[in-house]
Amino acid sequence: MTGRRLVLACAAAAGIALAGAVAAGVSPPASPARATPDEATALARVAEKRLDEWRFGEGRSAVADLVRLAPGAPQTLYLEGYERFLEGDYAGSVQKLEASLAAGPRDASAVNAKELRVLASEAREAVKDHKEERFGHFLVRYPTVDAVLMPYAREALEAAYRALHDDLGFEAELPIRIELYRSPSDLAAVSSLTVAEVSRTGTIALCKWARLMVTSPRALATGYPWLDLRWSTCSRRRCARASSSRSRRCTRRWRSCRRPRTRRWPSPRSRTPSRTCTQRRARPACATRSSGSPTARTRAKPSPQRRA
Repeated sequence: MTGRRLVLACAAAAGIALAGAVAAGVSPPASPARATPDEATALARVAEKRLDEWRFGEGRSAVADLVRLAPGAPQTLYLEGYERFLEGDYAGSVQKLEASLAAGPRDASAVNAKELRVLASEAREAVKDHKEERFGHFLVRYPTVDAVLMPYAREALEAAYRALHDDLGFEAELPIRIELYRSPSDLAAVSSLTVAEVSRTGTIALCKWARLMVTSPRALATGYPWLDLRWSTCSRRRCARASSSRSRRCTRRWRSCRRPRTRRWPSPRSRTPSRTCTQRRARPACATRSSGSPTARTRAKPSPQRRA
């Protein structure tokens, strides 16, 4: 009886407080407004467009509005998963995308959520035992055996960021994430390419989904100039951000910096081609007597003598 009396007393007190508030002209707190299905679809379309264009600040605000107006909706859960995927939280992304698939009917967002869930799962598996290092404007995830690259990567990446900031005014809204993979098959798994396409085209890096996906130099027999690759991919990220910006001034400024007469991008004629590792090796003495050279062919074949 004591518990029942306590419940009745609490209910009576709540009723008296509500009546007093109404008598005093104070309305009770209203429940948060909910968006209609059409309004939620329109908000989801805007939020997804902002995230696709890597306008992360505006995208976050749009997703937050959608969470407030349409919590638990399939498109809301999908965009929450998409946002976490772009930020590198692959486990949280998979959780939200699976909830989106289980929440509602199979529409356009469900198709996108299904494809994105596969990519997020593969990315989670590819970096599950990687180390993570933050420095300056970058976040690098790498296998333990590639830790020897980090001192050189820090210096090159920060120099590239300073150059892009000075020339183009580039400001990163999120830490620029770089992920090193052990093999080209891992690169194919986390991207939209197949293993055969990666092997046929010789792809070693991609710049997509707000991160740089790079195959480790250890995966190639002779390696590759990976420091130059970091500079190139950082430039491509800035170019993609400028091309999706609403202001054409950024694009014009980017194109002006890419003119051949600029100091940072000299004319192709003035560049000296970089030698590969095999070209830097000392050539054996017999290489100068190759039968493929015109001089060797002349020496090997004496001139015919006329018969008397």
